[in-house]
Amino acid sequence: MTYVIAEPCVGVKDGSCADVCPVDCIHTTPDADMYFIDPEECTDCGACVPQCPVAAIYPEDELPREWSRFRDVDGGPFGPGGLSGAPVPRRPMPSVGLGEIGAEPPSDNFR
Repeated sequence: MTYVIAEPCVGVKDGSCADVCPVDCIHTTPDADMYFIDPEECTDCGACVPQCPVAAIYPEDELPREWSRFRDVDGGPFGPGGLSGAPVPRRPMPSVGLGEIGAEPPSDNFR
């Protein structure tokens, strides 16, 4: 069994849970709306649960049904639910103008 961070964390991203994790298995990225627990690293100690200010962390087998999709998301970009397949809730990234394909880059940016 592992712990899962669910919907109440989305948009809050407090980080108290990560601060108390003895094995550093709770991660995020700058563009993510929440934290994620790497199920391969989690030792099921539960230290994160009382630290979460929005009660978003559950043992996997006690995750409320309406948040079951977060079971597949946890691990985030670092684990099996992240970049390897399952969608990770994220805010859209702003568009970045990179220029035309095949155009020469400005010489002052590449030294």
